[in-house]
This record gives sequence, structure tokens and C-alpha cells, in this order.
Amino acid sequence: MQPRLATLGDIPALNALSAACFPHSLFWSGDHAATRRWWRNAILSEHAETWVFEDDARPVAVMVALIDEAAWLAGTGPQRMTPLEKALQVIRFPLRFLRNRTYRSKPDAKTPIPHNALPLTRGTRLFIEQFAVSPDAQGRNLGKRLVRLSLERAAHHGLAGAFYMVDRANAPMLGLMAREGFAIVQDGPRQFGLGRLC
Repeated sequence: MQPRLATLGDIPALNALSAACFPHSLFWSGDHAATRRWWRNAILSEHAETWVFEDDARPVAVMVALIDEAAWLAGTGPQRMTPLEKALQVIRFPLRFLRNRTYRSKPDAKTPIPHNALPLTRGTRLFIEQFAVSPDAQGRNLGKRLVRLSLERAAHHGLAGAFYMVDRANAPMLGLMAREGFAIVQDGPRQFGLGRLC
């Protein structure tokens, strides 16, 4: 199984994959115009690469890697949102606050990831915007292969390394990143910013 770049024909399967991986997310839990538009932007953008692994002709793992974060944000920011997407954004902020309080009340996942100051700032790093492996495809090293692919793509584009934001409670992902040599370069109340040089 080899990774390939996603196509517009993958969008329904990518929506289903995201819904399976993030069932509690207001944005990702359904197949609606906003998520279809997001995937379309990710697949067509010259500032991002959307890589998938597929099984039986359907994507079972995906990574959206931003090559130029600033240009991506300028192209997908609030000025590009439809009225419905802006309304969802307004609703999501209070819900995110409540969810963050829930995360803060839980103990941090035990992780062997070291803290390290790495020169991975916007413009020098490949930023992983989306990363998901279907529950029925886990245990097949697809996550590890996507992480390694992110470092290969960073080097290909002349960037210093790769950078992920990972929920503090996501112990499996934190363990994977630790095994792949990533370090905590940002320590937030809900998420760790994990980075590694190429």
C-alpha cells in the first residue's frame, strides 16, 4: 500500500473517515457543505498537500500537510467563509470553551516526549493541519508511515521539519510521536505542539 495525493473524487470518503475519527467534533462529524468545501480547498490548494492511504479503493488514512501556513490561512480564513460557516464558527467558540474545560479536568496523558526548543516557526515548517487513520485500519502502521511521509515532504520542500498539534489526552498519538523522535516545542492547556527537524 503506497500513499497517493487525494483527488476531488475522494471527498465523500474523506468526510466519512473524519466523521469516524472525530465523532464529537461539530465540524467533522457530518457530511455538510462546509466540510466538503474544506476538503476541496485542501486538495486543490497550491499551499497544501493531501496524502491518503487507501484500502479497497477508499481512503483509510489521510494527512493534510501545509507547505505555506500563512498563504493557506489567507485563502481559507473568515473572509472566504459562507454565511452558514460563519454562523457555525460563532457557535463553535462557546462549545470549544466548554470542551477545553473538560480536557483540563482530565490528567495529562503520560508521555515520554521531551521538551525541546526547535527552530520550527511559521514559514520554516511543514504544518500538519489534518491527520486521521480510520478505526478499522489502525494497527497497520499507517500512522507511522504518514508521520515519516510528513518529514520526507518537509525535506522535499526545503523546510526545516514537521509540526503537529496533538490533544494532550490523545495518548496513542503522543506515543507514536515520541517513538518517531518528536519533541514538545509548544505546551498549551489543551494541546502539545510537537516538532522534529528533518
